[in-house]
Amino acid sequence: MPKKMSASNASISHPLLYSKKSPLKGITLNQTIQLLQNQSSFSVSLKKGFTLLDAALTQNQKINYKCKKGKCGKCTVQILTGANLLSESTKSETEKLGSLLDNGYRLACQACFVN
Repeated sequence: MPKKMSASNASISHPLLYSKKSPLKGITLNQTIQLLQNQSSFSVSLKKGFTLLDAALTQNQKINYKCKKGKCGKCTVQILTGANLLSESTKSETEKLGSLLDNGYRLACQACFVN
């Protein structure tokens, strides 16, 4: 008679998930950034080599911006999830945002996708 499955003897591991032949190797499951600007929350999908602003615009997101040079601060957003997909902060961001960088704020025109 087959052994009855219970929470104590159930296993969800599969040898392929942990081997070099894993079909999941190299796949990033979440390649979007959730951000907040002026009380509006939206997602931007990864676009390698794009700034967060340009990616948002190509995805028809309503994001505020003006100069695209990191000077005016109009494109400031707060990153809620996915910050690991973005480049390190630039000199312009450090000068414009200061300690806000520690709270997840970025200039969308300066933050680039790196993954």
